[in-house]
Amino acid sequence: MYLIFPQKNYILFFLVLISSFVHAQLSDFNFSVSVTEESCSGNGSITMEVSGLETEAQVTYKLFLYPDLDTPIAQTSSSMFSNLESGDYLVEATQTLDDFQNTQTADATIIDAITVLDFEVDQGYSGVCGDLILVVNILSGNAESFEIISGPVTVPLQTGNTFTNLPEGTYVIRVYDNCGNALTKTYTYLFNDSVLTVSEIEQSNVLINCDEVTIYQVISASNGSQLSYPIVVNFTINFSDGNETTSYSQTYDNGPETELEISTTVTDYAEQTFTVDTVIQDGCGTMVTSTEIVNPNPEINLSEVANVCGNDLIIAISNMLPPFTLQFIQAPIEFNPSDYNDNQGVYSDFVIVFGQEDEGLPFGVYEVSIVDACGNIGEASIELVEELEIPVVNTSNGGCDTESGALSVRIPNRELVSALITAAPINYSNAVPDDVSYLISSNGRLMLNDLPLGNYTLEMIDNCGNTYIEDFEIPEHEIYDFNVSTSVSCSTNLGALNLTGGNGTVASVIFIEAPVEFSQSLPYDYSYAISSQGIFYVEDLPAGNYTIEFTDSCGSQFMFTEIVETYNDDNNESIYVLQQNCGSFDLSILDNDDAVVNQTYWFQKYYPEYDSWGHPNTGVMYNEGELPTDINSISIENGESLLNIFVVGEFRLIKVFQTAVNPNPEAYCFDIFGEFEIESELTINDVFNLNCDGGSGPSDIIVDVSGVPPYNFSIISPIVIDNGAVNVFTDLSAGIYEIRVEDACGSIAATTINTMDLLPVVSLGNPTDMVICSDSNNNQALFNLTEQNTQLLGNQNPDNFTITYHLNQMDADSGNNPISENYENVINPQTVYVRMVHNTLDVCYETDAFQLIVGFAPELGADESTTICEGNSILLSADLGYSSYLWSSGETTRSIVADTEGTYSVTVFNNYGDFYCEATKTYTVVMSGVANIENIISEDFTSNNNFVDIEVSGIGDYEYSLDGVTYQLENHFENLDSGIYTIFVRDRNGCGVSTENISLLNYKKFFTPNGDGENEYWQITGSHLETDMQVFVYDRYGKLLINFSGNDIGWDGRYNGNQMPTSDYWFLVKRSNGLTHTGHFTLKR
Repeated sequence: MYLIFPQKNYILFFLVLISSFVHAQLSDFNFSVSVTEESCSGNGSITMEVSGLETEAQVTYKLFLYPDLDTPIAQTSSSMFSNLESGDYLVEATQTLDDFQNTQTADATIIDAITVLDFEVDQGYSGVCGDLILVVNILSGNAESFEIISGPVTVPLQTGNTFTNLPEGTYVIRVYDNCGNALTKTYTYLFNDSVLTVSEIEQSNVLINCDEVTIYQVISASNGSQLSYPIVVNFTINFSDGNETTSYSQTYDNGPETELEISTTVTDYAEQTFTVDTVIQDGCGTMVTSTEIVNPNPEINLSEVANVCGNDLIIAISNMLPPFTLQFIQAPIEFNPSDYNDNQGVYSDFVIVFGQEDEGLPFGVYEVSIVDACGNIGEASIELVEELEIPVVNTSNGGCDTESGALSVRIPNRELVSALITAAPINYSNAVPDDVSYLISSNGRLMLNDLPLGNYTLEMIDNCGNTYIEDFEIPEHEIYDFNVSTSVSCSTNLGALNLTGGNGTVASVIFIEAPVEFSQSLPYDYSYAISSQGIFYVEDLPAGNYTIEFTDSCGSQFMFTEIVETYNDDNNESIYVLQQNCGSFDLSILDNDDAVVNQTYWFQKYYPEYDSWGHPNTGVMYNEGELPTDINSISIENGESLLNIFVVGEFRLIKVFQTAVNPNPEAYCFDIFGEFEIESELTINDVFNLNCDGGSGPSDIIVDVSGVPPYNFSIISPIVIDNGAVNVFTDLSAGIYEIRVEDACGSIAATTINTMDLLPVVSLGNPTDMVICSDSNNNQALFNLTEQNTQLLGNQNPDNFTITYHLNQMDADSGNNPISENYENVINPQTVYVRMVHNTLDVCYETDAFQLIVGFAPELGADESTTICEGNSILLSADLGYSSYLWSSGETTRSIVADTEGTYSVTVFNNYGDFYCEATKTYTVVMSGVANIENIISEDFTSNNNFVDIEVSGIGDYEYSLDGVTYQLENHFENLDSGIYTIFVRDRNGCGVSTENISLLNYKKFFTPNGDGENEYWQITGSHLETDMQVFVYDRYGKLLINFSGNDIGWDGRYNGNQMPTSDYWFLVKRSNGLTHTGHFTLKR
């Protein structure tokens, strides 16, 4: 079966054609339109202009909204359609004069140029003492004015986007755009106490000159506050000899918001230390002081940094003017400075390093002296002391073998290169000293197993050449307990269990008892869950008591009982707090779950265009199953609150954690513990009239909105109506109205409507019948009724409506007993009733009916093939008794005449109203004709082994015969006797026969010209059929005796009238086709 859909009948188009034809008495006129884009809700317009009208003719206009060109949405005689939404329109202009009319049409597209108002609020600082501000940042739309409508204080409407002098608290800010819409958002304004601090004094490593030093401090405003200007700074300098005091004062009228660097230059200090007293006061009167002693003299700091072996020497220089001359006053004798630094004693860097790759300086005392460009001298010393690392030696005897143990040795920050056992128990298997260096691992550690009990001495050398001698003991065998631990699992109703052996690894595990929820039959061998390291771990156990038996690698058996608990997500909703505000929301996390470890919490937004979750602000997508990051999610700390979140949409919270007993440190669990949706801002979705079933009529309108209820509905122009919370305005006269809606947050949405242009709440399109064509003569079929929804909805949003189907009008009116959307008819045809209601505006409905028809395709015969001869034609006829026919040649009659070769198809229709069932039959017409015999190729001059090949041309299908009775497909005949033949070539399609005579020649082998009347002449047999043939006769010496043609009687055995003797004679035949043949014969007397 197959379902047939009708094509759209554009009735308007045909009406225009008919009108133009019938009323051709009116001449065509010029018609054009211009549009104004929709910049505010419902303010688009179309302006019409006509010219070339007949005198005293009237013009009216109809407006259609694509794709519905059947029903106009407005009609006027003025030159403008106003208060239109964006969309594609068709305008029909009709010129009327008396009883005559003609029309012109034009398309018009109104562009949606509305920019939706959106903004965010930031906390700022004006720089004035104690004056913190809120700044409104416009993200989109055309903002015109701003106000605070709720909070500790309110601020009336203003054109600026900044609010100043605000106390701490929560505010609702409202912003108006140029269309009269207003958007509100909530912002929590926190005031942080400003703390003024000043840093310690720092000196520049580089002196400006030999007599001055510059000191620096940084003034900072902490706790997220800003500096308040002007800032007054007073420096007082007291030299250590007590003879001089110097004061400086500086005022900073402006500067950076949070940190201000201050400095002063001290001169003529004559190598003295001095005290700096700093007093700072900001514009708010806040004061901070500091007192520090400054040493301006050269400072040399020596430090050591560990190298692979030994230490490097670091020399740091301060309070000097480069270049510097460096001299080692004292150093170990083996130290050569040039081996550790390429410079030759003169430096310009303030940090100088002496060292080699992988090798430090010789140990000992180093004393350096540095002289700068001013002659200032700085000295310092350091002792590099060799401190051997202490080997880390671990012995154990906890394996399965009670008579042997193990040793592990490592040197911190070193690698072992040699190991020698110099003393061992008497039962040690090798002779001592025993070089065990080959057992040192690649990371420089020594591991020895199967050592007999007793005392040992081990001598080792590390990669720096240091020697270590360590005594150790392999102790008596020790019994270790196995370890079993449980924790919650990643899944809500499952827990995890981890089991490790004591002296041996886990070898087998048998579950003896388990909760009833455990899905396996008991006892259950769970050994397959043992890892290659001998650890048993499972994480899919139902909660409850378990009795488990296991065997370790030493062969010991154990049995224990353990309680497994599961992850509890029953309290998920209580671990986060969602505070929805006007235009924003706050989010807090407070999780007391201590059953899991390494918890992190993440906030994500859903992006339907990608069907994926991602970062709420940036839109970077998150890959499911991976660890969230700050790039694709927002991290929230436990106990933290995110304030003033302005985004809208669908959101979720993810808790990422680890179970306490999972041996895999990279295994994480993901719990989506919160999902919620934040609705968009206040929106007027549409305005409808109530001219529908159950409605109150076209003079009443209803406003469909979304936002934060309750709402206040009002008309503000051309009359004022405050409708309160009621969204239906009644008894309105036809005209243009400006509607305003305000939600509970103070957001305002406005639109302008023309009541004449409004559609009803439910506008049900006219359903066409549904037809399914049956190939099996079955009267029943399964209909997908939702295939009607597109034509029922028209331009309306399918998300806003519910469509149901019913078996009678009563059920359609009440909405009761809807049938399945996949419905099989019980009679043929069957009437189905449809009902459509608005999902949120349940004030009226619309119903209609259509038929379910199981149609039948025409039953046509098999495809046919036929042949016609050149110059003839044939009548092709389809089966009789069907609604209509359509040939591939375009003809619509039941029969057509075909006079050319080709494939002809006819589609035959059974019509069911606007629908049809069809079948197609194909006729293959082949053209044929009489053959043209082009050439006959023969091989003759034999008695019975001659052949002919017949070459023909033509469009037919040919067969061949030599007697006109028996035909063959091959054009070759062989084993033929010499003689005269008629060639027959017949068209197998009956278009005729072509013939041609042919002689297969031969000659007499002897003749007897003795006058008895028998065999008196020698001639080529059949030569009379080739009259142009020439025959030449020679004696055995090659002498030409005679020549004659094909129509002559032949040779009588004479030459110049004399009889030739008995003998063999030779002949040459030249045929008309250019072939020659030679032979010989005998003349007998």
